[in-house]
Amino acid sequence: MSQRVAGIQRTLPQVPTSSRSSRRHEKNIPRHITSEIKSRNHNKTQQMKMAHRQKLVVALACAVAFTTTTQAQIPASITTPDKVETSIGTLEYKDGAPSKETVPKAYDYLDLV
Repeated sequence: MSQRVAGIQRTLPQVPTSSRSSRRHEKNIPRHITSEIKSRNHNKTQQMKMAHRQKLVVALACAVAFTTTTQAQIPASITTPDKVETSIGTLEYKDGAPSKETVPKAYDYLDLV
């Protein structure tokens, strides 16, 4: 392949099909050395992955330990009882919400008042 630039024709180098093999041959590095470098790089990568996994496990363990030991204590002064005895009957609540039987009783009482 050639290219003409400012009246000078020069030949462009051929692009190799495999960049890995061409890099090794361009630098004249023996194959056993390149495989050793790859092995070292692979080992470093594996060590980094293991370090990241260990950090993640420690972070998750801390998060679990923190959430299990710090449960909120609800003061008795702000809790709603499950049953309340009134003049219109027993009103039942679940987590502060009235039951299906309690709602009509409360509306009937409000209509009378």
